[in-house]
Amino acid sequence: MPVLRNQIDRRMIPGGNHNLSSAPSGDPRLDAILVPPMNIRKARPRDVDALVGLWIEFMDFHTALDSGFVRAVDAADRWAAYITERIEDCCFAVLVAEIDGEVVGYVVATEIQYPPITTIRSYGFLQEIAVTEKHRKRGIGRRLFEAAEQWLLDRGVSRIEVKVDVLNPDSRAFWESAGFAPHTETLIKHCPVTKDEGRLKLEGDPRGTALRPIRDKNEKP
Repeated sequence: MPVLRNQIDRRMIPGGNHNLSSAPSGDPRLDAILVPPMNIRKARPRDVDALVGLWIEFMDFHTALDSGFVRAVDAADRWAAYITERIEDCCFAVLVAEIDGEVVGYVVATEIQYPPITTIRSYGFLQEIAVTEKHRKRGIGRRLFEAAEQWLLDRGVSRIEVKVDVLNPDSRAFWESAGFAPHTETLIKHCPVTKDEGRLKLEGDPRGTALRPIRDKNEKP
């Protein structure tokens, strides 16, 4: 899974007030098709149900590309709790696109600190972005990205990263059109693992491999 990186040139960001509403293209015909009247704002706790619905659609779409996106039985409840925390976390931006009172898309962005060994102290990371299917290809994703980018710029970030599934050419084309370019590549190896009497054993290895289990955060050691 490649990581695309965007080096932000602050000279390209115009001064003045940056509101988060959709910006017109200048062509009324294109505006009617590509830029529906929309409001982009910070998410609120009351948006969580709508966000969960969008997230489920996002996950199920990607499941067809990568089995790693298959949802666990209680995934929706866990993600609802997670996104509720992120909405209240000042280190995250959870922004939604709203049309006629309906939340039709969202983006989650954050700032991540580098180890204190480089001149660049931090970078922006776009954790996820999703637009419901019936509203795709209308410029909503771009407006969400621009709002998230502005939030990161306001925090002094000059580099933004996003992960893109190599099996999703539309996503890659979207990010490249927004100024991102390939930078690093994540390689994944799927290793079949079976459980055997409290030990984790790699198939084909009769000795087994003792591993420390991953505990739930609420489970006592």
